[in-house]
Amino acid sequence: MIMGRLYETILIAKPDFDQEGFEKLHTRMLKTIGDEGGLELKLVDWGRRRLAYPIDGHRKGNYFYFGYIASPACLKEIHRQLRLSQEIIRFQSITLSSSKPLGAFDIEKEREKVVGLTPDPQDEEEFGRRDRGDRGGRGDRGDRGDRGDRGDRGDRGDRGDRGGRRRDEGEQKAQTEVKA
Repeated sequence: MIMGRLYETILIAKPDFDQEGFEKLHTRMLKTIGDEGGLELKLVDWGRRRLAYPIDGHRKGNYFYFGYIASPACLKEIHRQLRLSQEIIRFQSITLSSSKPLGAFDIEKEREKVVGLTPDPQDEEEFGRRDRGDRGGRGDRGDRGDRGDRGDRGDRGDRGDRGGRRRDEGEQKAQTEVKA
């Protein structure tokens, strides 16, 4: 009896990765899952988003969510295919259930569970992060003005050791003589 688990995989593809190319990759993944007796639950295109940091010179990427039921051996093969694809920048898979026979999964219940885990692309405006160009004004913080409200800061006294590079006596004396 084949044992399986519920998995979800998030893929980040290059920003110029077209829909046709992703369909080919998706078809290969579905074939692999089907050969192992698994089942696709949901595929969601989250669209093009800004990356948290540049990856391989890319600042944006196309995000995809893929939920499925498969065996651990099938997951290894999917990972192999994703690593071989030059269009995939990053991917990560997580296990959402313990191992049980593939026939023991209630498919409709699992689909509902996966639907709840995937954000709607339309909700991104409400909860998502805006690009830097859309930040707008200072909001309720008000204008900073000319910063003249700080008043005279006066003598700030001995500020103590700031943890910087320590100089030896000779180097410090030489600098003092140059200033004088």
